[in-house]
Amino acid sequence: NKKIDYKYDDNDLLLEISMVDSHHGKLGSKESDGGNYDIKISRKTFTDTVVDLVAKGKCYGNFEKILLWTGGDFLTCDNDDNTTTKGTPQSVDSRFTKVFREGKEILIDSINYLKQFAPVELLPTRGNHDSNSMYHLGEVIDAYFHNDENVTVYNDPYPRYYYRYFNNAILFLHGHNVNWKKLSTVFAYECKFWSACENREIHTAHRHSEQVITEPGVITRIIPSITGPDSYHASHAYVGSKRQAQAFVWHKNNGLQNIIYSKQIKS
Repeated sequence: NKKIDYKYDDNDLLLEISMVDSHHGKLGSKESDGGNYDIKISRKTFTDTVVDLVAKGKCYGNFEKILLWTGGDFLTCDNDDNTTTKGTPQSVDSRFTKVFREGKEILIDSINYLKQFAPVELLPTRGNHDSNSMYHLGEVIDAYFHNDENVTVYNDPYPRYYYRYFNNAILFLHGHNVNWKKLSTVFAYECKFWSACENREIHTAHRHSEQVITEPGVITRIIPSITGPDSYHASHAYVGSKRQAQAFVWHKNNGLQNIIYSKQIKS
């Protein structure tokens, strides 16, 4: 598709939509797990949340671009055996091939919706549940939008992605296999534009709940999830986290301007 002639307000803003740990394909039961979750529910939950965050973000005007971050564990399984990458069995609603295909359609639909408002950049981070399948899905989405001048896909196999928006440096990673106390040091060591940016944040996931860690020179944000419960979370008493997503409004020079919370989802 040719470049859309977007109408900007000259407000130099980026909208980051963080949809982490969606676990598409997960199966949960109200009776045994505390809430219902399946492919249809997860698809509607994801798309409704994206629409909600954009509607709230539009009060700031027109954005220069929109960054959609999947955050890892977008898919709940990684193979035909319905296990995680390392082989842990999962409660899955259907066949892996159907889960993968549904995930593809969710991302295509979401990107096509978002690009009505601004150029879209997709960052399809791999998680501990979907390390292989998410990389393959990222390649599929990149191929699908290959000739679309309004969409960019950053499907980097490296486990950490350093994103720059003018005076802002953001480290994105799923966060399942790192020492979080070392992340700020790793950030400073690996990021080529660390010293050139005054505003620095680490956005990570995996824990399904919101946390904020402030250190000299960098803020780490653990992003909450919209995913529903399953037998593992119920049996291990991983309950009580608010089910919602976040979006971040970034000014190119002045850094983070606001955090937008999606509507809370009831199990």
